[in-house]
Amino acid sequence: MPVVFHINENKKWQHLEKNIFNLLAEEYTDKIVVIANGEAVSHYFEYSQLVTIEKMSSSVKWIACANSLKAQELDTELLPPFIDVTPNGVIEILNRQIVGYGYIKV
Repeated sequence: MPVVFHINENKKWQHLEKNIFNLLAEEYTDKIVVIANGEAVSHYFEYSQLVTIEKMSSSVKWIACANSLKAQELDTELLPPFIDVTPNGVIEILNRQIVGYGYIKV
């Protein structure tokens, strides 16, 4: 079953990454998607954090909520190419659940 992780707090990123590493260590081969909204989108702009995210980008799809980026006045043009932007993170999560993704809130 594909899985979507939802994160909206910066303090939870380390926990999220550990969960993903654990899935990958078990040779989980289905789709893994991370949707960040709220304050958590700012993590995508921290260079030191992007190293880990980029390493996992071959196995994980990273998505940022455009509404949250706009609310924090963060420029989508500055995001690395391995991070996608969705207009509304909550709707993206709902749409993924409709098509069979498991939902995990971090």
